[in-house]
Amino acid sequence: MDALLTVTNNRLHVLLAPRRGARTLATLLTARLALGEGVQVLDGGNCFDVHGLARAVRRSSPDLEAMLKRVQVAR
Repeated sequence: MDALLTVTNNRLHVLLAPRRGARTLATLLTARLALGEGVQVLDGGNCFDVHGLARAVRRSSPDLEAMLKRVQVAR
């Protein structure tokens, strides 16, 4: 899990995981990248948890609205 938190911005990150853990990992990865310049999420399985993302971002930053504006989701 610590390796997940060392991702860098301006890179392409692909998350391949069993469906059971993919939702949590995608949420944590997206929240971490949103702290930087922003992130674009391509949700091919239609399982991205936007409410979970809001909770994760709120734990990391007091400015929830600005952080969520940095996230773009395409299904």
